[in-house]
Formats: sequence, C-alpha cells, structure tokens
Amino acid sequence: MKRRGFTIPGYKRREWEQAGKVYVYATEGVELCSVEKTTDIINDVLNEFNLPLQIVNGNESKSEDLSLVENLITRNAQEHSIDCESILEELRRYWNEGVLGYGLVVLVNPERYEFRKEPSDPEPAIYGWTHNQGLAVLRRFDIQNAVRHEFGHMVGLAFHHEGCAMDWNCSEYKFCEECRKDIEDIWEL
Repeated sequence: MKRRGFTIPGYKRREWEQAGKVYVYATEGVELCSVEKTTDIINDVLNEFNLPLQIVNGNESKSEDLSLVENLITRNAQEHSIDCESILEELRRYWNEGVLGYGLVVLVNPERYEFRKEPSDPEPAIYGWTHNQGLAVLRRFDIQNAVRHEFGHMVGLAFHHEGCAMDWNCSEYKFCEECRKDIEDIWEL
C-alpha cells in the first residue's frame, strides 16, 4: 500500500472500513435535518471517489447506539472542550467488545463545544476533528467544504495543502488530482 511516496507495510483494512458503513449521528442540540444534509454531502464524496461505503442516518436506523455516542462526547469533554483523542481511545474499547464497529460521524452543537487544542497541533480544529480510524466529530457541518474536508481525513487523506478540499481552512470544494490518486491507492480502486 502506498501513500504519498511512502509504503505502509502490511496495511490491512480497518474494522470500520470492512463493515462498509458510516453512521452519522446528531447529538443533543443539533437538528435532525443536519444529519440528512451531512449524509448527502458525504454521499457525494463517496460517489465522487467511488468508495465502497454506505452512509447511514444513525439517529433513524441505529438509534439504540445514540446514547453510547452521546456519552462518548459528554464523558470526554471538560468545560465544553472535547478531547477527541480520549473519545478515540474509548471507542477502541467499544470496538474490542464488538460495539460501534462502523465508521462514526458525530455532529455536535457548535454553540456548546469546541475542540481541545494540543500544543503539537499546527492548525486549530475549528470545523471538526477526524481520525482515519473511523471517527469524525464535526461542529461545523453547515459548511459543505468542511464536511468534505473532514471526511477526506476519515478515508485516509492526511495532508493539508492549498488548492484542494484538503486545504486546512476548508476554502476549496474540489479534491485535487494528487488526493484522487491517493484515494485510489489507499482504497485500491
């Protein structure tokens, strides 16, 4: 497996990728219509890259997991600042127990939450925080470019660069040819 000029030996599809589904959940204070808008944006990215994933409204189709998702956020937030690394650590424990074994996009109330700033972060997480292990937490899901950018991270695009949806400030809509090639390599398309 190659990514931007380096090889990942023994790369194996992550569990959420193997499940083939990504569930989008609206948490407390987020309108349910935001889930539909977000799933539509992500679906456009899936179609654009021809990725073998299905995007699903979690509030409707997997509502039994909503309390787990809500608790992931509230247990890992202090003074309205979300610690996404802690969420990912807790989520990994769930996965080991066979729970929430799918990609997870969580919409949080932007008036209530911000992201904990790590000293090592070169850019602030304004719109969302995403990890390619299958977790995206979005506070600006009302901005189409931000959703496209964060989902780009979720499917493996790591590098921020200008002139592309992967520009850190989410000013671009389209993914560049280099990112398209990376997705083809990552997903073996």
